[in-house]
Amino acid sequence: MFVPYLIDKLTVITTPHYGHFYLKRFLLYYQQYNNPVKLLILDSSPEEFTDNLETCDYFKFDHRIRFEEKLYLGLSRIETPYAAICSDDDFLIPAGLQEAVAFLEANSDYALAQGKTFSFYMRNGRQFRVCHSQVGHSIEDDSALSRTLRHLRDYYVTFSAVHRTNVLKYIWEEALSNTYDYRLGELLASLLSLSAGKLKSFDRLFCARRYSHTSTGQTMDNNPKARVTRNNYERFKLCLKEHLLVKGKGQMDNLDNLIDRAMEYYLGRPLWRYFLSNMPVIPPMFRKLKRRFMRFPEIVSEDTEEFENKLSPEEKNDFLAIKKLVEEYSRMNQCQD
Repeated sequence: MFVPYLIDKLTVITTPHYGHFYLKRFLLYYQQYNNPVKLLILDSSPEEFTDNLETCDYFKFDHRIRFEEKLYLGLSRIETPYAAICSDDDFLIPAGLQEAVAFLEANSDYALAQGKTFSFYMRNGRQFRVCHSQVGHSIEDDSALSRTLRHLRDYYVTFSAVHRTNVLKYIWEEALSNTYDYRLGELLASLLSLSAGKLKSFDRLFCARRYSHTSTGQTMDNNPKARVTRNNYERFKLCLKEHLLVKGKGQMDNLDNLIDRAMEYYLGRPLWRYFLSNMPVIPPMFRKLKRRFMRFPEIVSEDTEEFENKLSPEEKNDFLAIKKLVEEYSRMNQCQD
């Protein structure tokens, strides 16, 4: 099987926060492909990772650091022209990364690219199951405003897409400066990437995502005291407006209303219901946002054989390599327990 070598072009960043079990699996996965990309580990777990780190760059952070700050500091160290973020319990497939990089190199008006994603989980710690398989949609409007509002109205996660590094650095710097928690932070970063350029989604296996309500990386609910308040939303919206006004050369009428209406479409109900005065995070909004970020609200299990039959021979090899590694590490985890 052909394995692309992207060491001079692409850095994959992972951000462990609660331990290193999945990080070991993550590193072994890329070792099986002879480490075709640069790996950058931004670790805010309580304990330092002490395994062999010859094949990657490793930086230790305080456990209390904000996710956005950790990303911002880590991204400043990247020298490759392209970068992608991947949770340590997920996998980005080298052939999919190669297709994304090749496309971005050939199309300067695109800021990010990604392929199709499938999610998996281990049933009873023994049986590998496949959840949804999803293909996103390309957003190729010439207008930054059209791209951004279309993305918000029909949101699809771009967290792990291959980005131009300068775009990825900038959007997470803005997320750090203009949001207070990961709920709006990831959303703002994703929207700003669409204001920076077009999005290409291609029909090739790109990402395998572990389905879990509690990911090993930092998630939007890692701070239960955080609030999505009207003030938080207004700061988020102001940042988005400023970028769109620059892209549109200051000639956009009624921009506040356009963003509000798109946000209501994203949330599925009027904004006023979410921003009641002096209230903590309202449970329906919290659940809605979580579903939007996860994009796998309902588990619909498929036999892996059924899923495999939908894949090309090359994609099937990639899938089976992930399945084998997940099963082996699941057995190791059971033995440790």
